[in-house]
Order: sequence, then C-alpha cells, then structure tokens
Amino acid sequence: MLLQTNALQLEPAQAPVPRRQYARPPVVEAVVEIRLPSASADLGRLAQVNAIAGVVDDYPEGKLIVQHEFVLDTEAGTTAGATQAAQGYRFESRDGARLLVARQDRFSFSQLSPYASWERVADEVRRLWPAYREIGGSDKIARLGVRYLNRVEMPAEESVDLKDYFAIYPELPADLDRGMSGMLVRFHLLGSKPADPSVTFHLSHIPSQKSDSIAFLLDIDVWRNVQISAFDEVAIWAALDELHDEENRVFEASIKDSARTLFGEPE
Repeated sequence: MLLQTNALQLEPAQAPVPRRQYARPPVVEAVVEIRLPSASADLGRLAQVNAIAGVVDDYPEGKLIVQHEFVLDTEAGTTAGATQAAQGYRFESRDGARLLVARQDRFSFSQLSPYASWERVADEVRRLWPAYREIGGSDKIARLGVRYLNRVEMPAEESVDLKDYFAIYPELPADLDRGMSGMLVRFHLLGSKPADPSVTFHLSHIPSQKSDSIAFLLDIDVWRNVQISAFDEVAIWAALDELHDEENRVFEASIKDSARTLFGEPE
C-alpha cells in the first residue's frame, strides 16, 4: 500500500465552516481536561469522586493510576533504580464508552466511540466537575483543554493520494517521491496573542481495523493557560466552548470533501 504525497501545508479555507454533525463521526475519543495549578487533590478522596458526584451506578469502580519512573545507568547499561507514585483514579462507565479520570492535579472526561455531540460531552463534564472541584483543594484553574482523536478510514486502493482527503500532508522531493508505507505529521501552532489557544496537530498512518481499508489518526489538541476561579462556571464553560470551536475549525480546515463524504452527510 503506497501513500502518495504532495505538500506539507495548511490550505486556507475558502469560507468559515460551521460546526457539522456527521452521520458517521470519525471521533474515537473526545477529551475535556481541567488542570489545577498544582497537585493539591487528596488522593484518598479522589477514590470517592464517583460517590461524591452521585454517579456510582454509571461509574462503578475506580482503578488506581500509578506513575513509574526508572533511573538508567548509561555507562553500565542497566537500571540504577525505580520509583512509583500513585497519581489518581480512573473510572470507566458501565457501557465502556466514557472515562472519568481524577488525578491530583487535573480532572478529565473522555467520550469514546460512539460519539454523539459536543453538547453531550459538555453536559457530562458539567455533571462530574463539581465533585472533583470539591476534592481538588484549589479555588483556581490553571489550564483548560479540548482534544479530539479521529480515525479516518478510507477504501484501500493500489495507492492513496493524501491530498484528496487532507489539506495537510507531507511533500517529498521529486527524487524521493516513491510512495510511503507509513507517515507522521506533527506540529504545534501558537496563538498570535497570549490569550489565543495553542494547538497540537498530529496526523499519522495507523493499522486499519478492516482488510479493505487504510486508516489515519487525526489528533487535534487545543488548550489554553488560564487564571479562572474553579467556581466561575460561566467562564469555564464559555472557555471550553471556545476551545471546541477552535478544534472544530482546525479539523474542518484539515480535511477535504472526500473525507467528509466518508463521514456521511451532516444530519
């Protein structure tokens, strides 16, 4: 399977594209993250965040999140030591489609496939966030983020020309343009003003789940450092909506109509 490429570029959109609700959205995970200034949340109480939120029936059991660190002796080529530290708890919904992650320095919610809408994601964050805020031990928020991971599956042919599906793609010199069996594009976009969100863009060729398809991961992470009260819900939700709008803008600017056809006509 060859991947034909022409240019690494972000082609300008002809006109602003409104938010679309595709019949078959490519979203495999939508993530909302709210970070605190420091790791101030009590670890013991984090294990009870589902009970405090009153969602034990939906998120029945938390699993401890442990970070492992290894110290390497580069001269001897061996491990000189190792440490591990508990950081929080991960709660999976009964249907396996939602994740509540409560760490000592951050709250996050993930909606896995099937994805319905941003409004459904935002509603669940509104339901869960107050319980984490009660535990968090901070009255300030330091960072907000919205991240969407999309799986773009297209029919497998003898060769696939990326410019037919994506507005961002790599370009090889003519002497090297012999097709590729793998591809990774990653870059970071900075805002023109301090208040503008930052964007990390990732596009890569990944194994397909179907024998007659070729697949790509389109990962768009939009975030902003903030100084917002943890209790100012109007400001929090407005900022998250803005980050989602920016993620949507980058997504629509990154794909072509051939990709949109794969997702189905907007409902």
